[in-house]
Amino acid sequence: MGTMVLTNVRLVWFGHMNESYNASIPYIQVTSVGLKPSKFGEVLSVGTRKDSVKMQIGFRIEPLEKLKAVTLRAQRLLQVALACPLYGVFTTTEAQPEPQNQLIVEPSVDDVEIVDTDTTDAFAAYFADSGKVELVSSLAHLLPVIKSGQFTP
Repeated sequence: MGTMVLTNVRLVWFGHMNESYNASIPYIQVTSVGLKPSKFGEVLSVGTRKDSVKMQIGFRIEPLEKLKAVTLRAQRLLQVALACPLYGVFTTTEAQPEPQNQLIVEPSVDDVEIVDTDTTDAFAAYFADSGKVELVSSLAHLLPVIKSGQFTP
């Protein structure tokens, strides 16, 4: 005794006496669904693919009319699932961007003046902060002394 649930993705069966005795078979793993005779009478037979775990499972459903209706429904769900499988990932496509060779960027002129000098002031570059510029300029006369190695703090 148990309950069978047919969804658009899988066939599920679980036992009433022991819920750990169950079967959940995705249609993507199913190879065949049909009626087969067994020692218990006619059963719903579900066959699975060889590359997963190849098995043939039989489900007894009473009365016979309900067995035939469930078999027909399972066969139709299998056909739909195999024709358009649901893998659980949904994507949408967006408009493609223009190719890079078609993108034209107008050149712009910067209003920056580049001053080329031969001497570089390491202190000015290091202390190029608004409050420290005056200090650096007041210490600029010490730069030749520091460079020569004659400066001792």
